[in-house]
Amino acid sequence: MGRRAHVERTREQKWEIVLEGIRRRNIAETCRHCEISPTAYYRWKDEARQRATAAPDTVKDRRIRQTERALERKAVEAEILRKVAGGSCGELHSQARKLVRQGYEPKVVASALSISRSSLYYRNRPRCKVRKAEDPDYRETLLSTLHCPPAQYGINRTTWTTKLLGKVMAARGYRAGHNTVSKIIKSAEYRFRKAREVLTSNDPHYKDKLRKITSVLSRLGPEERFFSIDEFGPFSVKKTGGRKLVAASEYPTVPQWQRSKGVLIVTAALELSTNQITHFYSEKKNSHEMIKLLDVLTTKYSGCKRIYFSWDAASWHASKLFLARVESGQRVPP
Repeated sequence: MGRRAHVERTREQKWEIVLEGIRRRNIAETCRHCEISPTAYYRWKDEARQRATAAPDTVKDRRIRQTERALERKAVEAEILRKVAGGSCGELHSQARKLVRQGYEPKVVASALSISRSSLYYRNRPRCKVRKAEDPDYRETLLSTLHCPPAQYGINRTTWTTKLLGKVMAARGYRAGHNTVSKIIKSAEYRFRKAREVLTSNDPHYKDKLRKITSVLSRLGPEERFFSIDEFGPFSVKKTGGRKLVAASEYPTVPQWQRSKGVLIVTAALELSTNQITHFYSEKKNSHEMIKLLDVLTTKYSGCKRIYFSWDAASWHASKLFLARVESGQRVPP
């Protein structure tokens, strides 16, 4: 007959087998049924009897030990309170750190003084004397990097970002995060700003003319108006893309090549003080259209004492016919 395979059983399973043998009152049959030897059965029975008799004493001893530890802890807390009496919050934490260094358990010290245990560890940490954002070496390294193009450091960009600056700083031996880089840049009064387009002109007297216009606008009276005049066009009238309300099966299209339905020119004058625009459609750009616009404005603003005009250097804006109309104040037939 072969040797029985060893089966590992838990304490609860062993206890169930012992109870089954007691209920059947036949140990041999119970051992055959559970495939164990009688020796193992009686050993498990003795172990269960020992645990049953020793359990009350063990629980009682454990409670006694817990009470003794609690009393010892209370005695230590009382001793700590005698050593630390009065004082401000800073002095209290200073005394607490001293007790921890003397060998007292931090948990007991924090409980006796009613302070956070984490605050003991936090206050015990050494603080950095100079912050990175205030360190002259970090500042000099960052500003020298900022004054160089990113291509000098092998970066395929034309502008810097805080992330790239931190990466280059780390490569140069100065580890700095996003907040440190931002603080150094702001303390140096640098800002990331977008370039703004400004009006320029090839006219050598541009600044003088601009200064004169600004002066007129600054002292413009309530019965005076200042107009900026220009034309837009000519442009063709064609179908262009956009949004349209259509059926589910309809897909609007715009031909790439299409025949123009006409040509338009918009002649307009913008009043700068009230931001009002006066316009009409023209067929040509010539002096007669300028005279027409002058008549429209003088009629619309007949209550004003003075009207100023500003325009570009187009030939029809300063033609003899137009200047004669302005000087005479009479209508010129087209």
